[in-house]
Amino acid sequence: MTSQDRNQLLAEKASLERMIANLPESSVIDRMSLEARKAAVEEALAAAPVPAHEPARVRLRFRGRPVVGSHGIFAEFGSKAVKAFVDAVAAIGASQDAALGARGAIPNREQFQLLITGTALGSFGFELEESPNLLPDDYSQVYHAIAQTRRIMEASLGSDDELTEAIVDADPRAIEALRGFLQTLVENEAVCDLELKDDVFRFKDVNQVRRSVARLQQDNIHEEDDHLSVSFSASCRIAAVSSSKSLSHRKSSSVKSGRALRMPVASITFLVRILLSKSISSAWEKGDQPIRSLIMNDRNRL
Repeated sequence: MTSQDRNQLLAEKASLERMIANLPESSVIDRMSLEARKAAVEEALAAAPVPAHEPARVRLRFRGRPVVGSHGIFAEFGSKAVKAFVDAVAAIGASQDAALGARGAIPNREQFQLLITGTALGSFGFELEESPNLLPDDYSQVYHAIAQTRRIMEASLGSDDELTEAIVDADPRAIEALRGFLQTLVENEAVCDLELKDDVFRFKDVNQVRRSVARLQQDNIHEEDDHLSVSFSASCRIAAVSSSKSLSHRKSSSVKSGRALRMPVASITFLVRILLSKSISSAWEKGDQPIRSLIMNDRNRL
């Protein structure tokens, strides 16, 4: 049972209870009928476990040539566009945990299944919802995959820095999957709105979609290695090798300390602070003023 189905049953139960309360005592047959329906609703609710949290839910609306106002959408385009969107969400979600590889099945794709639970009002589109079989206790991979998809789409219309920030951890195959969805829109002269909770992103016209397609081309995105070293004292030395997207040279670095570990720059900063905290007491006790000054004056820039 989807959350939408459950909410409908809860609303029906409340309505039945009001109707029963307002019935005169003489309406015996009507009361029996309403009580029977109420019992059936309560049985259906009891049979479906209450999810630990609300499932991820997104509204995907379309405008343009394949859409006939709010009346309908051409089936061939609708099915193709929704499939391309779901493929992009699955690829982006899966790429957060593992490299996808150039070919083959998307790993753990079943963890990103979406249900079509209804049509979205306003123009024409669909309501998509996380499968109830996937609902975890605390963390929804599907929600974060949809949010990241939306973030990349929005950033593709922004600056190079914004786009690089959005795609820095994305697998090239995942970016290509999203680009495939946008290309489907362009080929059919359509645009889309994406509503996730209270956030709505929309393309204003097909030219904006074309721009996004062009900026997400693999030829426009390059990986580079930058080398930097940071030395605090003889007892605390770190060498870092950073990998960056060429759009804004934002670094996603790996730390070398005997063994290479891949981690973002923020994690390197955190590690540096841990290492410093372990040596700070002895440094201060020895009167190491340069170390004291470095930590007190420059720690916010690490």
